[in-house]
Amino acid sequence: MNDSKELQDKIGEDLKENQKTNQSENIKTSNKKSHKALIIGIVIGVIALVAIVVGVIWAIRNFINTFVETNESNISNEQTITMNQTVAMSDNVEITILKNRATKEIIPPSASGYYTYFSADEGNIYIDVIANVKNLTASAVKQNSLFTAKLYIDNSEYNCSLIVEEDNGQDFNEYTNLYEIKPLETMTYHIAAQVPENTIEVGKMVKLIINANGKEYKYEISITDEENSNEDNENPSINLNEQPIEIKANETLKVENVCELKIVKANMKEEILPPSASGYYTYYPEENGKIYFDLIADIKNLKTSAIKQDSIVGNITLIYDENYEYDCFLVVEEDNGQDFNGYTNLYEINPLETMRYHIIAQIPDNIKEDNKSIDIKIIINGEEYIYHAR
Repeated sequence: MNDSKELQDKIGEDLKENQKTNQSENIKTSNKKSHKALIIGIVIGVIALVAIVVGVIWAIRNFINTFVETNESNISNEQTITMNQTVAMSDNVEITILKNRATKEIIPPSASGYYTYFSADEGNIYIDVIANVKNLTASAVKQNSLFTAKLYIDNSEYNCSLIVEEDNGQDFNEYTNLYEIKPLETMTYHIAAQVPENTIEVGKMVKLIINANGKEYKYEISITDEENSNEDNENPSINLNEQPIEIKANETLKVENVCELKIVKANMKEEILPPSASGYYTYYPEENGKIYFDLIADIKNLKTSAIKQDSIVGNITLIYDENYEYDCFLVVEEDNGQDFNGYTNLYEINPLETMRYHIIAQIPDNIKEDNKSIDIKIIINGEEYIYHAR
């Protein structure tokens, strides 16, 4: 019995030992399986992460390629235009660029009386592109609705303002969002952007982009300093050394479709009387410490309609000693020189009619005695002309 019990106890102990061994081996097997599963999970995670990264890279490359293709498509769709080329844009508007310039002030070409003008901020200058604009739509539309424009210099973008000439160029309308252009009507626009003056350097290119109904039109202007360069259809330019066109006495200056001007003589007098004064007449009396500079010129109207006598030419300035400026006013001889008409803003000059004008400035009387320069600067149709009087 004892032997049998001992045998049973031994068998029981062996079973327990085997059970412990099996448990230990199971634990080891379980640990091995856990490590293997962890490694497999990490590998799958890395593969998934790589797939995500590759997918992101592919998406970015696809976006960049699409953006570049779109940009290239836009660039290739830009139509290049140039000066004096009439372009019908998107069947809505017809534009003919007439002139471009860099200027500190934008003044109406035939400025007269009270007028609107634009002066650049300190350190800035205007790029002013002048164009005839025709409304091709079947109805009147707001003047600013036919197109928009932006200017580009050195990859910098500048918004353009649209300014419209009024009253045969005597004034500007800046409220193009309020006023209309009629069907088939043509108006002269100034497409102007104010830019830092130091960006306008010789050799640079200014690009104007006009957007009409979603289509873009490119107009490029080179900056030059060539003394005798002229703008032409092939190479529109802004000449930083451009000088006013000189007017010489007794030579007829002809501005096509605007006027002919011939300077007859210049005087400095204490008072100005009509040359054949008779009866009651208008004259300009003597004032203490002042003297009149009187430039006499024959002017012929080459426009196809009658216009106000003071609008045939624009702003006129006397420049003394290359520095001091004096405003001039216009007077017209009447009745074969027996009288003056000083109300040139009210009376007209007819087509192909010639009138004798007095361009008058009142200046300090001591100017008469010295030998310093006197120049008369005349704006005609937006162009600067100069007469060296002394």
